[in-house]
Amino acid sequence: MKSPKVHFIFTCEHAGYIVPKLLLNKVEIPQQVLSSHMGYDRGAQVLAKGLAKKCHGELFEFNITRLLIDANRSLNAKTLHSKYTKNLNKEEREFLVGKYLEYRETVGKSLKKSLEKNQKTFVFSIHTFTPRYKGQIRKTDIGILFRPKIKKENQLATELKALLQDNCKKKWNIHLNRPYRGHTDCFLNDLSDKYISHPRVTGLFLEANQRILFKKEGEKECLLAFSKSLRSLSIF
Repeated sequence: MKSPKVHFIFTCEHAGYIVPKLLLNKVEIPQQVLSSHMGYDRGAQVLAKGLAKKCHGELFEFNITRLLIDANRSLNAKTLHSKYTKNLNKEEREFLVGKYLEYRETVGKSLKKSLEKNQKTFVFSIHTFTPRYKGQIRKTDIGILFRPKIKKENQLATELKALLQDNCKKKWNIHLNRPYRGHTDCFLNDLSDKYISHPRVTGLFLEANQRILFKKEGEKECLLAFSKSLRSLSIF
């Protein structure tokens, strides 16, 4: 069977809030903290799975809570571990780093395999954000994050925003580089930097306001708008 000319890779670095069995008796994280935005991105896993299914792409998710290790930060980042890991010994920390590296290497191998098949490859890192930040209501509903100085990321972000505006039934506020900036310490940028000059690799962050995803109707609309827009990119 001939391989499709386009391959979608969806990653979800904050998919879950699992504490591995090895560490259950070593860390004490209150359940209300673990299951909050501090522990994971609520709704991101469902959105990423739905997009992978509708776009016939691959899904990679990291389910260990970011309170133990943040798969979206570099190994030398101050926020790689939280205060809840202060009592972990060297072996336990190495266990977490091993899971972190395994996740990143698996995604990297998938991308390399895609390029060996001469496929145009899009990598989308799926995240969600809280409706409020420091008491202020966030006006962004959908955020597309990218690095403005990188032409191919800029072009893809601009096209995707226009497609989403056409495909969203509701008048959602779709913003570029809000509520965060795309130029930051994260897995996608680390991966993309290895292919910075490669014409067949482009990646973006897709951020959804958790307010949209609280209801099944909003979750469904978000998934449909994203999937339809991705399948309508000019590469097709």
